[in-house]
Amino acid sequence: MAKDSLDYQRPIAEKLVFNPNRPDNLSEDAFQKMGDVLNIGMNILEHLQCQTGAPSSKIESMQACDLKEYLWQHPQDSLWCEQYAKILWCDFKNRQIEARYVAVSGENGNHSFVECAFTSDNGSKIWASLQPTSSILIPLFRTENYTKVLNVFDIIYCQKTNIDIGKQKHLSNEDCQTNTIFKDLKYFKNLEQVYIYRTFPKTNRVYKLIQKLQAIPYRTVYTAHPSNWGFYIKILIVYLLFMGSLLVFLIKKILWILKM
Repeated sequence: MAKDSLDYQRPIAEKLVFNPNRPDNLSEDAFQKMGDVLNIGMNILEHLQCQTGAPSSKIESMQACDLKEYLWQHPQDSLWCEQYAKILWCDFKNRQIEARYVAVSGENGNHSFVECAFTSDNGSKIWASLQPTSSILIPLFRTENYTKVLNVFDIIYCQKTNIDIGKQKHLSNEDCQTNTIFKDLKYFKNLEQVYIYRTFPKTNRVYKLIQKLQAIPYRTVYTAHPSNWGFYIKILIVYLLFMGSLLVFLIKKILWILKM
């Protein structure tokens, strides 16, 4: 069984609606929230930027809210995109900043990160990605008159239509090697899957299976070639199990009443 066969799948193409000619028009509250997001991201990068690299198995298995303190106290250990995402997710959750965990997968490998929600002046929600493994806080699309924040689908669109977003404002640290190139852009080319998580994915296999069997999806999967047979079969099995359990309970209840 394919690993995404139990998820409801949507086509990636339906989300590629980036409009480079329309500014975001963020609300005043959104600008204040963006300041908080940038401060959180800058604080994490200032402490952990030089530790960017392949993590140990211990780091990979640690819970999100334990990672930051451990890595600050153990500068010899490294972290990668998933660990940055876990730390940011936990910090945003503690600050009550709406965020979502995003993972992409394609021929160039896998990449994960966090996106934050901002509000436009008309009340619509605008998602902005953070790319700390490229030393970038929030990637932007710039024109002479305005800038736009970029979410996962905006970055995919820019890559697909050859809009250059490779040069981004980055946080440099003279103690470790950084450059001005958005190096993680390669992961957004020729994508096969985009995963948008409602809750942070579990690392334990048992908990991951429980998440997959939930009737309410814990993530939305966008694929180049969606197929939902597995998802509908899962819903049918969950429904039949529920109805079977209910029937057994009612039969036991009726037999108990008849014996009285």
